[in-house]
Amino acid sequence: MSLKINSWDAFKYHWRVWDLSGFRGPQKQSAWYIPYKLYTIAITLLFPIYYPTCFTVESLLADNLNDFCEVIYIAMADLTLNIKFLTLFIVRRQLLELRPILKRLDARAKSEKEIIVLQDGINSAKKCFLIILRLFYSAFVTSQLMVIFSSETRLMYPAWYPFDYQASKIKFWIAYGYQTLGFLVQCTQACSVDTYPQAYMRVLTAHIRALSLRIERIGRKNFSSASSEFMCLK
Repeated sequence: MSLKINSWDAFKYHWRVWDLSGFRGPQKQSAWYIPYKLYTIAITLLFPIYYPTCFTVESLLADNLNDFCEVIYIAMADLTLNIKFLTLFIVRRQLLELRPILKRLDARAKSEKEIIVLQDGINSAKKCFLIILRLFYSAFVTSQLMVIFSSETRLMYPAWYPFDYQASKIKFWIAYGYQTLGFLVQCTQACSVDTYPQAYMRVLTAHIRALSLRIERIGRKNFSSASSEFMCLK
């Protein structure tokens, strides 16, 4: 069995999402630095900023309380997600400082039992991310069914756009495509934000268990050495 472990792998899915959201990027010397920055600006304007704006404006233009309540909770939920995501973006450099620390801790795991405990923690963190992501995407599929089986031209959620999306099929599909893509992006980002604390605690717990195994092994060695010395003196 290989005695190599990589605890950072527990956050692999999280950092894939965050890299696609503009958290990291190539070095300034890279030819991809400017394109990545432009991509980051574009995706930030399209989803974290404009996406909740569509729902907020729609709620303000509502004719009655029922329409207002139908949209405002979506706008508030989306805005809350973006605030949490912004918080992670601000502390992203501190989050990256965890990687070398985990690398040093991984190097201390020598026995097969320690490797198994750490690998279980990593697998558990990744599995939690995938389970939550599937639940989010299930909600997305349910929303799509509402659109597919609707007898009238409608979006998943009522939203404001700078054009009348019901005026033509082309405009409708533009609005529908944007809302669908935005829903997928926001679901994926929400999954990464909500599961990161669990992944962090799961890896931390695994390393504490690995440490307890090392302490236990030290105790056994000392006991074995003391017993041998006692037998020799006797």
